[in-house]
Amino acid sequence: MGPSTIYGNWRRGTGILNNDLYIGKLVWNRLRYIKDPTTGKRVSKPNEAKEWIVKEVPDLRIVDQDLWDRVKVRQKDTRRRITSESKSGVRSERARRPVYLFSGLVRCGVCGGGFTMVNTIHYGCNNARNKGTCNNTLSIRRDRLEASILDGLKSRLMAPELVEEFIAEYHRELNRASGHRDVERQYGERELSRTESAIRQIIESIKAGFRTDAMREELETLDARKKELTVKLAATTRDPVRLHPNLAAVYRAKLEQLATSSNPGSRSLLN
Repeated sequence: MGPSTIYGNWRRGTGILNNDLYIGKLVWNRLRYIKDPTTGKRVSKPNEAKEWIVKEVPDLRIVDQDLWDRVKVRQKDTRRRITSESKSGVRSERARRPVYLFSGLVRCGVCGGGFTMVNTIHYGCNNARNKGTCNNTLSIRRDRLEASILDGLKSRLMAPELVEEFIAEYHRELNRASGHRDVERQYGERELSRTESAIRQIIESIKAGFRTDAMREELETLDARKKELTVKLAATTRDPVRLHPNLAAVYRAKLEQLATSSNPGSRSLLN
């Protein structure tokens, strides 16, 4: 059992500590799923709390309310302290994890799982140490791993055929991202259309002489949602980033900068 099984994501209600079923509540519609037209994979997006469907099932409760409430208070306090002490404004579930140059990018050659920091200076297989599902107990010093990767980036990735492949992959990724944005935009446009239709219906009712406080409140809510959707839709139309004409030189300069900044106070790992 890994840490995420216990802690999960409090926003999405995942993980043992966030499972509402333990207090006799079944919650549906927390997420909506959008299919990526290129990869065919589903991408989850959280719904607003007002869109959730909650059903009380007291017979399934296994945790008393007082204990659940105390856990929620402690989780909230922990998130507050972590984000406050990190002073970075990052998500609290990420703030407790130190981030290194290749965090999240290194994989175990045996099981394909993540290679993570197992102590202050060594990388090792996360599955082998935390789950017991891999027999790779080897480790490598972080500075040696980073130096080896950066040297490979310097000496091997600027061959003309590799640069050509990079540019091709860049455009493929640009197309994938564009396809995903198109799906998001279509979803937003449909919701905006429904919102505008609901606004028109209320306005027509008011014109006909039917007016209540509830209608006024609903109209204000719909108007705020319309503005929010309009802003989101405007943000999805951005010009693609263009590749620099002198890509190789820029790549080399950035790589040198990356190598130096990853080890402040020392000479570049590339030398």
